[in-house]
Amino acid sequence: MVEDSKHYLANLIFKCGIDFHQQGQLEEAVLKYKEAVNLEPNFVSAYANCGVALFDLKRFDESIYFYTQAIALNPGISQLYHNMGNVLVELEQFDAAVDAFNKAIQLEPNVAEHYVNKGNVFAQLKDFNLALEAYKQAIACNPHFAVAYHNKGNVLLELSQFNEAVFEFNRAIDLAPQSVESYFRRAFAFSQLKDYECAIKGYQDTIYLNPAYSDAYLSLGRLFEKINEFEAALAVYDKAIKLGFDDQRFILSRVNLLLLLGRLDEGFALFGEKLDVNKDSGFKVDHESLNGKTVYLFCNQAIEDTILMSRYVKLLAGLGAKVTLGVQPQLAELFYEMGCDVSLNTSSHSSVEFDYQLSLMSLPHVFKTGLNNVPFFSQYIKSHPLKVARWKSELGPKLKPRVGLFWSDHQSLCNVALNNIIPILSSAFEWVSLQNQVLESDKQALHDNPRIIHFFGDLDKYNDLAGLIDCLDLVIGVDSSVIHLSAAMGKKTWVLIPTPCNWRWLLDRTDSPWYPSVRLYRYETIDHLNAVLTEISHHIKQEFISN
Repeated sequence: MVEDSKHYLANLIFKCGIDFHQQGQLEEAVLKYKEAVNLEPNFVSAYANCGVALFDLKRFDESIYFYTQAIALNPGISQLYHNMGNVLVELEQFDAAVDAFNKAIQLEPNVAEHYVNKGNVFAQLKDFNLALEAYKQAIACNPHFAVAYHNKGNVLLELSQFNEAVFEFNRAIDLAPQSVESYFRRAFAFSQLKDYECAIKGYQDTIYLNPAYSDAYLSLGRLFEKINEFEAALAVYDKAIKLGFDDQRFILSRVNLLLLLGRLDEGFALFGEKLDVNKDSGFKVDHESLNGKTVYLFCNQAIEDTILMSRYVKLLAGLGAKVTLGVQPQLAELFYEMGCDVSLNTSSHSSVEFDYQLSLMSLPHVFKTGLNNVPFFSQYIKSHPLKVARWKSELGPKLKPRVGLFWSDHQSLCNVALNNIIPILSSAFEWVSLQNQVLESDKQALHDNPRIIHFFGDLDKYNDLAGLIDCLDLVIGVDSSVIHLSAAMGKKTWVLIPTPCNWRWLLDRTDSPWYPSVRLYRYETIDHLNAVLTEISHHIKQEFISN
């Protein structure tokens, strides 16, 4: 009789837990499920439901315990193993998760969801072939399961099988016409196939189905940029900004595109308005407002931007301001040689008292910089004489023109394989690597070409690099901080620029409004790159040998 009343009470409490669960009151639901199993230790459903609620609360270790208890009481329920697998995925115990899904499949081999979740684990582990096999099995179990087609399409994207991916996304959309993510991913597949008309329509369809899908706006804007529809791209970014997306990617994309198009005044104005955290500091550029005032400039962009924009520091100091420049530590020793009365700070937070504070990248807007009035210095960064003397000693007597090479930066999209450059390395020149380290893929080429002088490990500081650059007649390289340093030092600098390029180099120009000593060599494909390198080979001989 007592056992019957405990069983009855446990069921009442369990049902109360379900009510809390359905109302989204998960903590209360967990307490009721635990009460139920305390009264009825063999209550499988209470253990299972508690596992679900704890999973939703992201209390995964506890969730595992309750699923384990439920399975121990009834090892024949496939859904328990399935749910256990989902928890193990969250805990990144992937092998155990696969085992759990396999157990679920053994118990119920015709349930498509088991195969899909197993495939998801393999996809996360980047074992794409096993993932594909799992999704195929899911589709065999249920040919109307849209998620299986969608996930299969995602894996095919990872394998660069874009036509096949489009087919799978088409099936997913046929089965689930409101599947926003399938439209979005199919649009991406079309863009990879260079079917830009279908890609644009796909992103537009995604936005139509979900006007709040911010990634679709961003992808559409970037696709318009890729096909040189720049005004359309600006319109997309502008619309996203006006819709109030809390995402600085749109502002930054619009800023970068305006700058790329040479609309410097608009681009820098937008940066100052939206991206400078100190935009309301009341900063003015005139002698009356700045004379004797302390201005703290912080560098929160790439090192390339710090080098590019440091030209404005002298202008600011020339107006009577006391300038403190918060600079990246690796640039500090180099910037001591700037030649104007500027204090440097390398800590992440300034303890300096100041009257004004703003980003270094805001200075072009402060000085009302447009394409026709860029501060155009032939040299505004100098090397230390002792560093130059050290490298002259290291290099030895100069018997030929010396050319510096910089071909790869860490994970840069602008990198060029050293093997592509080797054919232009004429014996009439002395070739000096400006790389502090080299990618694994270039090591053999470097080993096979001893004519390239290198100083790996000795160029980790920019003042050392500047000293070496000062010993050269020419620097040839890819878009990087090394190239910006060379150009800021007034060294003759030839830059390999891919399409699309960074905003700093604008469009279609062979010169730069920022650096008078720069010549730009643009290319679109590897074949085009090789032709451009041949052109460089001719130009370098004309420049140094013919003269």
